[in-house]
Amino acid sequence: MNAERFKLPFGSKVFEPDSEFVRLVYNRPSSCLVAQFVRLMDSQIPVQDLYYRESSSSNYTKAPKDDRTRSYCEPVSCKGKPYVFFNVFQWDKSGVGSDWMSISRLALPDGAVAHLIDKNSLKLPRGCIRGWVSSLLDVNDDGTILTCKVALEFATEPNGSWVEYSVRDLNLATGEHKALVTLPAVFV
Repeated sequence: MNAERFKLPFGSKVFEPDSEFVRLVYNRPSSCLVAQFVRLMDSQIPVQDLYYRESSSSNYTKAPKDDRTRSYCEPVSCKGKPYVFFNVFQWDKSGVGSDWMSISRLALPDGAVAHLIDKNSLKLPRGCIRGWVSSLLDVNDDGTILTCKVALEFATEPNGSWVEYSVRDLNLATGEHKALVTLPAVFV
């Protein structure tokens, strides 16, 4: 037996060594599975990757990335289209923190990744200095409206700021969003 094979999840030659399984998502329109894994990189930075395969196959393919320190997080499957949506975060070199980069879409079964909404296309309300999507919750059947947690940062006097978290419906074509529920804290 090859000792290296035991370091790879499920004995696969596709998943990164020392990766740990996070979740599995099924996309019915494409009959594809999408598996999310996390692995520790240099400086113990946790990076999340997505792998996909057609249900008739046993071979996974890694979703392409521009940068190996980017994390593909919170995959959400679209019920009516062959898409899985996910959040993209970029870790800083020290591994201390990460910045939200975009909401992206994985087209199945071909694996093309499209970046849909980023900090420049997310519409901010008046007085808001910065906004980001902190997590994905759901997507409508046609893949046009994403329900997600959004953080909006507002300036306060002097030289301060406060962040409002809410569950919002986000239009993926326009970057506009409307509040569904205001959250009293980051996660609830």
